[in-house]
Amino acid sequence: MMVEGEDWLVKSRHYYPMRALAGDYFRTSIGLFLTVGPLMLLDVVDVLKVILFLLLIVFLIFGFRTMIRQATTVMLCDKGIRVRGGLAPQKLISWRTMRHLKLKYFSTRRDREAGWMQLRLDGEDGQLSLDSAIEGFEEIVARATEFAGVAGLSLEATTMENLEAMGLMPALDNAASDSADNRSAYHSSTYDVRDTHSR
Repeated sequence: MMVEGEDWLVKSRHYYPMRALAGDYFRTSIGLFLTVGPLMLLDVVDVLKVILFLLLIVFLIFGFRTMIRQATTVMLCDKGIRVRGGLAPQKLISWRTMRHLKLKYFSTRRDREAGWMQLRLDGEDGQLSLDSAIEGFEEIVARATEFAGVAGLSLEATTMENLEAMGLMPALDNAASDSADNRSAYHSSTYDVRDTHSR
Protein backbone atom coordinates (compact mmCIF):
# COMPACT_ATOMS: atom_id res chain seq x y z
CA MET A 1 0.00 0.00 0.00
CA MET A 2 1.48 3.31 -1.11
CA VAL A 3 1.68 6.09 1.47
CA GLU A 4 0.18 9.39 0.32
CA GLY A 5 2.87 11.63 -1.11
CA GLU A 6 5.28 8.81 -1.94
CA ASP A 7 4.37 9.03 -5.65
CA TRP A 8 5.01 12.78 -5.79
CA LEU A 9 7.90 13.83 -8.03
CA VAL A 10 10.48 15.74 -5.97
CA LYS A 11 11.61 18.93 -7.70
CA SER A 12 13.99 20.22 -5.02
CA ARG A 13 15.09 19.55 -1.44
CA HIS A 14 15.67 22.16 1.23
CA TYR A 15 17.38 22.06 4.64
CA TYR A 16 18.08 24.30 7.61
CA PRO A 17 21.81 25.12 7.33
CA MET A 18 23.97 24.72 10.41
CA ARG A 19 24.91 28.40 10.33
CA ALA A 20 21.24 29.26 10.86
CA LEU A 21 20.99 26.88 13.83
CA ALA A 22 24.30 27.64 15.53
CA GLY A 23 22.87 30.57 17.43
CA ASP A 24 19.99 28.48 18.77
CA TYR A 25 22.37 25.73 19.89
CA PHE A 26 24.55 28.34 21.58
CA ARG A 27 21.57 29.83 23.43
CA THR A 28 20.49 26.35 24.50
CA SER A 29 23.97 25.59 25.84
CA ILE A 30 24.11 28.85 27.80
CA GLY A 31 20.63 28.23 29.20
CA LEU A 32 21.50 24.72 30.32
CA PHE A 33 24.73 25.93 31.91
CA LEU A 34 22.92 28.66 33.86
CA THR A 35 20.21 26.28 35.10
CA VAL A 36 21.84 22.88 35.57
CA GLY A 37 24.94 24.36 37.21
CA PRO A 38 23.18 26.09 40.11
CA LEU A 39 20.79 23.16 40.57
CA MET A 40 23.62 20.66 40.96
CA LEU A 41 26.35 22.72 42.60
CA LEU A 42 24.59 25.27 44.78
CA ASP A 43 22.32 24.96 47.76
CA VAL A 44 19.50 27.21 46.59
CA VAL A 45 16.14 27.85 48.23
CA ASP A 46 13.13 25.83 47.12
CA VAL A 47 11.48 28.70 45.24
CA LEU A 48 14.63 29.31 43.22
CA LYS A 49 14.93 25.58 42.54
CA VAL A 50 11.44 25.55 41.03
CA ILE A 51 12.23 28.57 38.86
CA LEU A 52 15.52 27.06 37.65
CA PHE A 53 13.84 23.73 36.97
CA LEU A 54 11.12 25.38 34.88
CA LEU A 55 13.74 27.34 32.96
CA LEU A 56 15.65 24.09 32.40
CA ILE A 57 12.55 22.53 30.82
CA VAL A 58 12.13 25.56 28.55
CA PHE A 59 15.72 25.36 27.32
CA LEU A 60 15.45 21.60 26.79
CA ILE A 61 12.34 22.05 24.67
CA PHE A 62 14.05 24.83 22.72
CA GLY A 63 17.08 22.61 22.11
CA PHE A 64 14.90 19.69 21.05
CA ARG A 65 13.03 21.87 18.55
CA THR A 66 16.38 23.00 17.12
CA MET A 67 17.39 19.36 16.67
CA ILE A 68 14.12 18.69 14.85
CA ARG A 69 14.81 21.59 12.49
CA GLN A 70 18.31 20.27 11.78
CA ALA A 71 16.89 16.86 10.85
CA THR A 72 14.12 18.34 8.70
CA THR A 73 14.02 17.94 4.92
CA VAL A 74 11.53 19.99 2.92
CA MET A 75 10.71 18.59 -0.50
CA LEU A 76 9.03 20.67 -3.18
CA CYS A 77 7.09 18.25 -5.37
CA ASP A 78 4.94 18.40 -8.46
CA LYS A 79 1.77 17.71 -6.46
CA GLY A 80 2.58 19.43 -3.17
CA ILE A 81 5.13 19.94 -0.45
CA ARG A 82 6.45 17.28 1.92
CA VAL A 83 8.29 17.85 5.19
CA ARG A 84 10.17 14.90 6.63
CA GLY A 85 12.39 14.64 9.68
CA GLY A 86 13.95 11.86 11.69
CA LEU A 87 12.57 13.22 14.96
CA ALA A 88 9.11 14.25 13.78
CA PRO A 89 6.28 12.69 11.74
CA GLN A 90 5.99 13.49 8.05
CA LYS A 91 3.77 16.38 7.03
CA LEU A 92 2.46 17.11 3.57
CA ILE A 93 0.28 19.67 1.85
CA SER A 94 -1.24 18.89 -1.52
CA TRP A 95 -1.40 21.85 -3.91
CA ARG A 96 -4.81 20.63 -5.01
CA THR A 97 -6.29 20.75 -1.50
CA MET A 98 -4.39 23.76 -0.10
CA ARG A 99 -6.84 26.10 1.62
CA HIS A 100 -4.81 28.86 3.27
CA LEU A 101 -1.45 30.56 2.79
CA LYS A 102 -0.08 33.03 5.33
CA LEU A 103 3.24 34.85 5.19
CA LYS A 104 4.21 36.76 8.34
CA TYR A 105 7.19 38.95 9.19
CA PHE A 106 8.62 39.05 12.71
CA SER A 107 10.89 42.00 13.42
CA THR A 108 13.76 41.88 15.89
CA ARG A 109 14.28 45.67 15.80
CA ARG A 110 12.00 48.65 16.15
CA ASP A 111 12.91 49.94 12.70
CA ARG A 112 11.86 46.52 11.24
CA GLU A 113 15.16 46.34 9.35
CA ALA A 114 15.98 42.92 10.80
CA GLY A 115 13.81 39.87 11.39
CA TRP A 116 12.53 36.70 9.80
CA MET A 117 9.53 35.46 7.87
CA GLN A 118 7.25 32.51 8.51
CA LEU A 119 5.24 30.68 5.86
CA ARG A 120 2.19 28.75 7.01
CA LEU A 121 0.20 26.46 4.74
CA ASP A 122 -3.10 24.81 5.61
CA GLY A 123 -4.86 22.09 3.66
CA GLU A 124 -7.07 19.05 3.99
CA ASP A 125 -3.95 17.01 4.81
CA GLY A 126 -2.97 19.21 7.78
CA GLN A 127 -0.80 22.27 8.24
CA LEU A 128 2.89 23.15 8.31
CA SER A 129 5.07 26.14 9.08
CA LEU A 130 8.50 27.06 7.74
CA ASP A 131 10.69 30.04 8.57
CA SER A 132 13.05 31.98 6.36
CA ALA A 133 16.15 30.38 7.90
CA ILE A 134 15.68 27.38 5.61
CA GLU A 135 17.66 27.29 2.38
CA GLY A 136 15.60 28.23 -0.66
CA PHE A 137 12.82 29.86 1.37
CA GLU A 138 11.99 32.26 -1.45
CA GLU A 139 11.64 29.38 -3.90
CA ILE A 140 9.27 27.58 -1.52
CA VAL A 141 7.15 30.71 -1.04
CA ALA A 142 7.09 31.38 -4.79
CA ARG A 143 5.91 27.84 -5.54
CA ALA A 144 3.20 27.94 -2.89
CA THR A 145 2.13 31.42 -4.04
CA GLU A 146 1.84 30.22 -7.62
CA PHE A 147 -0.59 27.47 -6.65
CA ALA A 148 -2.46 29.82 -4.31
CA GLY A 149 -3.05 32.06 -7.33
CA VAL A 150 -4.15 29.12 -9.48
CA ALA A 151 -6.60 28.02 -6.79
CA GLY A 152 -7.87 31.56 -6.38
CA LEU A 153 -7.21 31.61 -2.64
CA SER A 154 -8.05 34.78 -0.73
CA LEU A 155 -4.94 36.12 1.01
CA GLU A 156 -4.74 38.45 3.99
CA ALA A 157 -3.51 42.01 3.50
CA THR A 158 -0.41 41.31 5.61
CA THR A 159 0.45 38.33 3.44
CA MET A 160 0.02 40.40 0.27
CA GLU A 161 2.33 43.10 1.66
CA ASN A 162 5.01 40.54 2.54
CA LEU A 163 4.74 38.90 -0.88
CA GLU A 164 5.18 42.31 -2.47
CA ALA A 165 8.25 42.93 -0.28
CA MET A 166 9.70 39.67 -1.60
CA GLY A 167 8.87 40.65 -5.18
CA LEU A 168 6.43 37.76 -5.60
CA MET A 169 3.20 39.64 -6.34
CA PRO A 170 3.71 39.40 -10.14
CA ALA A 171 3.90 35.60 -9.85
CA LEU A 172 0.65 35.57 -7.88
CA ASP A 173 -1.08 37.89 -10.35
CA ASN A 174 0.11 35.85 -13.35
CA ALA A 175 -1.03 32.58 -11.79
CA ALA A 176 -4.43 34.03 -10.93
CA SER A 177 -4.75 35.47 -14.45
CA ASP A 178 -3.84 32.16 -16.10
CA SER A 179 -6.31 30.34 -13.87
CA ALA A 180 -9.07 32.80 -14.78
CA ASP A 181 -8.26 32.44 -18.51
CA ASN A 182 -8.40 28.65 -18.24
CA ARG A 183 -11.76 28.77 -16.49
CA SER A 184 -13.06 31.22 -19.10
CA ALA A 185 -11.84 29.00 -21.94
CA TYR A 186 -13.47 26.00 -20.31
CA HIS A 187 -16.82 27.76 -19.97
CA SER A 188 -16.60 29.05 -23.54
CA SER A 189 -15.97 25.56 -24.89
CA THR A 190 -18.89 24.27 -22.81
CA TYR A 191 -21.21 26.87 -24.28
CA ASP A 192 -19.98 26.04 -27.79
CA VAL A 193 -20.85 22.40 -27.26
CA ARG A 194 -24.30 23.33 -25.96
CA ASP A 195 -24.91 25.64 -28.94
CA THR A 196 -23.88 22.88 -31.33
CA HIS A 197 -26.28 20.42 -29.74
CA SER A 198 -29.09 23.03 -29.70
CA ARG A 199 -28.71 23.56 -33.43
